[in-house]
This record gives sequence, structure tokens and C-alpha cells, in this order.
Amino acid sequence: MPFKAFNKVHPNTDKHLTLLGKNKRSQSALEYMMTYGWAILIIVIVAVVLYSMGIFSPSSFLSFSGITGLSGFQPASAACASNGQMIVKLSNSLGYQVSINSINVTSSSGVSVTQPESATLNPGQTQEFIVFGICPKTSGSSFSDTITVAYTEPSNPIPGPYSLSGTAKGTSTTPTYNTFTAYNLPGNVPWTVEYAGMNQTTSASSMNFVSLSNSAWQIYPVTVNGQTYYPIYAAGNNISAGYNLEVDFIPMRNLWFSNYNTANVSMIYYSNNTLAKKILNATTGAYTYGLVAVGNNPVGIAVTPNGQHLYVTSWGSLSSLLVISTFNHSIIKNISVSPTSWALAITPNGQYVYVCDRVDNTTLVISTATNSVVATIPVGSNPTGIAIAPNGQYVYVVNHHGNTTSVISTATNSVVATIPVGKKPLSVAITPNGEYLYVTNQGGYGSATPGTTVSVISTATNSVVATIPVGSSPSGVAITPNGQYVYVANSDSNTTSVISTATNSVVATIPIGYYPEGVAITPNGDYVYITNGKSNSVSVISTSSNSVVTTITDTPAGPARISYGPLGS
Repeated sequence: MPFKAFNKVHPNTDKHLTLLGKNKRSQSALEYMMTYGWAILIIVIVAVVLYSMGIFSPSSFLSFSGITGLSGFQPASAACASNGQMIVKLSNSLGYQVSINSINVTSSSGVSVTQPESATLNPGQTQEFIVFGICPKTSGSSFSDTITVAYTEPSNPIPGPYSLSGTAKGTSTTPTYNTFTAYNLPGNVPWTVEYAGMNQTTSASSMNFVSLSNSAWQIYPVTVNGQTYYPIYAAGNNISAGYNLEVDFIPMRNLWFSNYNTANVSMIYYSNNTLAKKILNATTGAYTYGLVAVGNNPVGIAVTPNGQHLYVTSWGSLSSLLVISTFNHSIIKNISVSPTSWALAITPNGQYVYVCDRVDNTTLVISTATNSVVATIPVGSNPTGIAIAPNGQYVYVVNHHGNTTSVISTATNSVVATIPVGKKPLSVAITPNGEYLYVTNQGGYGSATPGTTVSVISTATNSVVATIPVGSSPSGVAITPNGQYVYVANSDSNTTSVISTATNSVVATIPIGYYPEGVAITPNGDYVYITNGKSNSVSVISTSSNSVVTTITDTPAGPARISYGPLGS
């Protein structure tokens, strides 16, 4: 009771007590900062320094140790991974430009590995190098190695060669690796990946690399018994740590395309760019270029990575997903799905087909083992285009009426992100390193305002990072196996735009047939095939000259989507 009386006599006491409490808390905070602020400041400074040294880069999952000696390349450090790879980090402290010719690592037991290099280091520049087959392959094992850098000085009247040596000691660790996995190679044949300028060859199905910043990679074709198999993802840069690049090796094989107006699919012989004939009457000699009849209005088409089967959607048919044998050209399965199924794509491992349903606003998941629907995923409005990431972890679906792109996780078969894009997107393609999507924004039809752009999406942020002007009503899209160029069919312009992925700008515009739609690029990257829906032809473009070198005429009416392998539609 005394406290209540006190409040009555002094009605502002609560305010004074509140202010007094605030002052005490402010004083406590000030004393805390004076006592511990220096420690916090040091932590922040150390973090900034570590970041600038690259400690928080992808290879920071390794345990780096300083290299003593090596006076011209300090700060210098090295780390060992349990797959045998050593990362050597050098900074040019000599004060002038040098060319690194090789790095030799000699272990305390006398094992020596020399890695040729061809890198230029400017003063103050830091770069990571990878040396294969020198580190202990048991995590926690110690190493004590002598590292010798051989280099030349281009601006010096006596350029060298010179060399500097130092010592690195530490323990081997197991970081998060980048993994390259090969599919569809016959038998245990060797295949080669060039990573950070160094070649590694294996007969195993996969190989691991320590993730390096700004490291380029290239996968080479493999020849077996005179047959060359090309990697569908051939080259790229900067895949993130832990990325599993699933690479389908496929031979130069024939192309298939759907004919929307004649209810069949056709095949082009790659060897001579002629249409395959189907004999209708041996007596009269009547034939057709429509090789397999598939029902109403076929659209989406995709070949399995092993080349054995063809999946085709047939708009308006009750059993609208057909499985065709590429060996004998017969239909081996009618999969009962919605009659409004449209585009489709096959996972890199060939286990699943993802199919867009334009009216139900869903994406169906088909198991190729059972040829049955195993999941139905709600997406945006009117899905019309689809692409699958090179690691098979995500499926990207463009929603024509929703003006969005849905991102599906294949682990959960659920949408994990929705990305706004341009007006009426139609098709999508993904770069070989899985970092970017290119989405064609078709816009309206006929008298409606057509679209004239391509949206570029970063898969790291799931956001549009660039918008590229192209021709009128862009439709089909495909990316070269080395990831350097994007080819876009502009339906209303009757042209193909060639986009450089380095600058995200159009570097060439190629006149082709009437109403181009489907786009496919050969595994060796030499040719682009584009269907011309209203001139009943297929244009063949040379990527070296960016010009039409052949036009395949007299196709069945309405050639639409075209497939050369597991790239989808």
C-alpha cells in the first residue's frame, strides 16, 4: 500500500523511474562497449582479413597451412584434400608480372609430382592452383611437402626461367567436392575432364575435384570402336562447391521432331540431312515422311539419354503421352495422362520424365522404369516450357499465362520458388554449369502485342539478372554444349537470334524459314536445327558461320518441337 500512496502523491514518479532505468541501461551498454568493444572490433577486422585472403571461398572447407619460404609469392598457403589433390594458393609479391610454368610438390617420403601451368600473375594478384595425386588420401593424415614454383619474368631482359621453393605442413581433410558423373558410355571406357587447366582421366563413373574459384572445366568426347560419344554438357565455369554435374555422353545420332498438323513424328538422318521415309505401299512405291503416327497434334518431344526411346505429348488425345522405340519406330506404350499435356524433359540419368499440363496447371512426373505417373505437381498458370538442371536437382517450368517460372525440387517434387519473368513466357533452356536460365517471352499472338525479349535468370538467387532484346515472338531456345551461345527462334520475325552468354547481348541475327519454333543443337555444337512451322521445313545453321547451310524441305505439315537428346523441349 505505501507504494500506491507514493504514486498518488507523485503522479510522474513512474516516468522518472522509467527514465532512470533507461539511463542505467544506457550506462551499462556504454561500459560493456568500453570493456569488450575492442575485442569485437578485432573479430570484425580478422574476419575481413580472412575473407580478403579467400579463407571463406569454396575451397575454405579445406585446412590451409602457410608455406614458409617461397619469398616471392607471399602470402602463400597450401591444403590437402583426401582425394589426393593439393590446392596451392600463391600471391605475387615480386612487384612485377610473372608467368607460372609449373608447380612441383615433393613429399617427405620422396614422392614428386610436377604440374605444368600456364598462368600469368600480376603484382599483388592471388591465384589457386591444383596439383593432383600428391596428398594423403586419409583425412587427418599429416603432410610435409616441399613446393617449388617455376616461373619466368616476361618484362625482364633475362626472363629466366627462375624458381622459388618453400615448405608446407598440415593435415589432409575432406572438403565438399565438385563431382562429374558420366552416363551412357559403353563399358568401363576412360573419359577425361580438364579442370583448372589440368586433365584427369578415369574409367570410373564419376570423379571429384576440390572446388576452386574461377576455375574453368571441359569434358572431352570419347571414341569407342570408331563411334564418338559427345558430352551433352561440354564446358563451363564456376560450378559451386558440392555440385554434381551429370553428363550424358551421346553419339551423333538422328533428330526427331513433332508435326503438329499431321499427327505424326519425323526423323532426320544426321549423316546426310534427309528425312527418313516410311513405305506405305511396296507395289505403288507410296511413302510418307511422317514416320510414326501418334494421334492428335503432337507437340512435346524428347529422346532418352541412352537414345532408345522417344517420349511425345499429343495435344487433345485421351492417351496423350506416347513412348516410341527409336529402334523399330513402333509405339510401345500409351501413358494415360491429361489430353492437355504439352512440353516435356527427361532427367540426365534417364529415370524420370517431367511433363507440363497447360490446362490443369500441373507438372506430371513419369517413371521411365514403369512408364506411369508417380507424382503431380501444381505449378503456375498454363505451363508451356521446361528444362532440368545438369545435376538433376531442379526442374524449371515456365508458366505462359502466369508470366512466371516455377522451380521444382526433384528431391520433394514440390515448387520451392516462383520467379516473375516477361510477358507470356514460352520456352526455357539452362546453361551447362546450371547457373543461368534463358526464358523466351513470346507475348501475344496474331494482332496482340508480341514479346521481344529473353529473360536471364540466376539459379543461385532465383531472380532475373538480365533482359535481352531479340526478335518478335521468341519461341524455342537452346544453348551450345560449351555454354557460350544461346540460339532463339523468333516466330514472327522469321529469324534466329544468337546471344553471347558472356555479354548477354545478340551477336548475330539469322534469316530462316516461316514461323520458326523448335530449336536443337548437335552434341558437338557444330549445327543448330530449327523447325519452321508454316513453311514445312527445317533450317540447319552452322555455328561457325552463323548461316543456314541446308534447308530440309517437304516435311509433314506443322513441324513443331525438335529433340536431339536429353535437353527437353
